[in-house]
Amino acid sequence: KSKLDSTKDLLLLDGDIIYVPSSNMTVTINGEVYRPTNVVFDKRKSFKNYIDNAGGIKNNARINNSYIVYSDGNVKKVKSFLFFKFFPPVKKDSEIVVPSIDESKSKFNINDVFAIISSSVSTYLLFKAVTDN
Repeated sequence: KSKLDSTKDLLLLDGDIIYVPSSNMTVTINGEVYRPTNVVFDKRKSFKNYIDNAGGIKNNARINNSYIVYSDGNVKKVKSFLFFKFFPPVKKDSEIVVPSIDESKSKFNINDVFAIISSSVSTYLLFKAVTDN
């Protein structure tokens, strides 16, 4: 049973108007950030500012594949060209998603490196043995 604290209640007077916005005034940040959260929308904040509000990206985050889902269902991805990143604008009632790097799709893992090295050494030793005779 919760206790009500009437000292924090606002009194409504005759003629007061209560405004209830038709959309959510927050931005949700999910995915590979340290503290997935909802924050109040601020039109002065950028895509990166909102990610920083969620504690920043984790080591396994893929900022280049991040995207935003708008309240109307449209999705916009972060775009990049050479070393430049272009972040989509943030609107109220949207969700920013920072995906993770899929470990199984990473270019090389330690087993691949050892396989390449051992194969190269074996090929070199075979070639040296053939040419020395």
